[in-house]
Amino acid sequence: MLKKIGKYNLKSIGEFFYDGCHKIYLIEDDDDIEDMYDKGWDDNDIYSIDELEDVLQNFCPLVFINNVKLTKRYLTQEQKTITLTYDDHKTKINIWR
Repeated sequence: MLKKIGKYNLKSIGEFFYDGCHKIYLIEDDDDIEDMYDKGWDDNDIYSIDELEDVLQNFCPLVFINNVKLTKRYLTQEQKTITLTYDDHKTKINIWR
């Protein structure tokens, strides 16, 4: 199970919104889902946090990861790598390939 993105603990984050290109927003609570629905996102844009590594392996290099409220930046567009920490291992992903 994914525990950390970079230096940030995920705790109760289980899903994220993804636009299919480079925008990733982590869902922290039900209000986040309603907020994103109000902005035009829908159920087809929600992914399990377990799919994040696959998304990051096949994305546009302009990718960023924020929370929906835009108060946390897990990955900025300037970063060249990101480390995902699981229960039993870490994976380093090169953003600029």
